[in-house]
Amino acid sequence: MKISEIQTEEGRVRDALIAQRMDHFDAWWQLAIAWLEPPNLERGGWSGVGRWQLPCADHQLVELYVKRQQNHTRFSWRYPWRGLPTFMVEYDMLKYLRAQGVRVPEVVYAGVRDVPAGRQAILATQALQGYEELTPYCTAANMTANPPLLIAVAQALKTLHAAGIQHRALYPKHLFVRALPEHKTSGAYEIAFIDLEKAKHMWLPAWQRLRDLRQFMSRLQDWPDSLLYQLYQAYASEHGQCYQRCGWWWLRWGLKRLNKR
Repeated sequence: MKISEIQTEEGRVRDALIAQRMDHFDAWWQLAIAWLEPPNLERGGWSGVGRWQLPCADHQLVELYVKRQQNHTRFSWRYPWRGLPTFMVEYDMLKYLRAQGVRVPEVVYAGVRDVPAGRQAILATQALQGYEELTPYCTAANMTANPPLLIAVAQALKTLHAAGIQHRALYPKHLFVRALPEHKTSGAYEIAFIDLEKAKHMWLPAWQRLRDLRQFMSRLQDWPDSLLYQLYQAYASEHGQCYQRCGWWWLRWGLKRLNKR
């Protein structure tokens, strides 16, 4: 795979990138940014993410997340020998999910190149404007007092899985929430997903959906069973009674095992 191009469809952002000469790989690779956290040194290479504010012609700053990596690959049956940079896996997933109506960050720039030291990749996305990390809102007390938010989370999970995708890193910190203007009267919320480099198309959806749910529920440690069941019911309401009962039994069994470790 060889790509190196601006991806955004937003005119002012594209124009600003061209004005800043950010339309080629070297410019992004040399961009001075501070890592938001120490780079990941797994998979035989390294991978990190930083934040950059792009100045636009209207004097507004557009916040971007810039991910850079070298020799950080994932192997699959399609790429069994060299593998594929994990950011390119995430790039493909972001493009697919946006086409499926799942809320995810917009890709601004994507690039990959081969150098003597190995394979380098860049993925830049635009920050989710008006969204906040779900974690602070994910307490049992808040969700009990705010059923529309619980339902919005369940619906977002359902939409992701209906697109045939298992997130595989489904934690509250990877979901972002935005209250719509009418939320004071109707409780309307939008949920978006981030950090999709581990996501995969599902081969065994009935099983993989439950694995995602168990992973998410494992971080809701202050939630009583009754609240977890409300979330599960809102998620599984369109499935048959047999699936609902078996799925809930498996989730509770799996969560109890995790809590004993």
